[in-house]
Amino acid sequence: MVNIMSNVRTAENYFSIGIKQFKELLKIDKTVRFPYTFTRSRTRGGEKEILHQEEVEVILNGETNYMFLGGRRILIETTPCNYGNKRYWFGCPICEGRTTKLFLHGGAYAIWKCRKCANLVYRSQQETKGDFWTWYDKAQAIARELDSDYWEDGFSYLCSSPHILFPNKPKNMHWSVYEKKRKKFLEYVARGNKINAAQLGAIVNKHRIKE
Repeated sequence: MVNIMSNVRTAENYFSIGIKQFKELLKIDKTVRFPYTFTRSRTRGGEKEILHQEEVEVILNGETNYMFLGGRRILIETTPCNYGNKRYWFGCPICEGRTTKLFLHGGAYAIWKCRKCANLVYRSQQETKGDFWTWYDKAQAIARELDSDYWEDGFSYLCSSPHILFPNKPKNMHWSVYEKKRKKFLEYVARGNKINAAQLGAIVNKHRIKE
């Protein structure tokens, strides 16, 4: 379920798969079965908390060009490249067009769709300095450099201390680099919170005037 304060058109807020993840296995031209785990997490008080984790079975058939991901059938298409190689694509189940990336979109009845069919845009396409989600998305982008599964909604940033929402330092990262990223994260959250609080305050005041 998408929180009302989440940006529902932001592509990064949805689980996705890219054709590059399966390219080498497709070259085998045999049926391959393996588990695939989708994870979404957040950091609370310096500890990683798993929000959602789901393991599904992948059945990948490079010979007949299809895959099953958690029981959902996805077409695999190829186009010829130079020197006899192939380029692999997903076939979007909605528009049947070729794409390199699919998003799990549609709420309780979610299916895999290309970005166009899901009506999604990347955060870089949405950036407006007066939109609090521009700053929250920038903060999340930094956090995902440390934890690829990191996810928070706008309500968490506004109502929790940003310091406890930043991921722990990875073992191979220098403290100076970590602190620089944390400082930038806190700056972006603060800017987003300022806009978000002002907009919520305006809504509350508007209702008070009507009463």
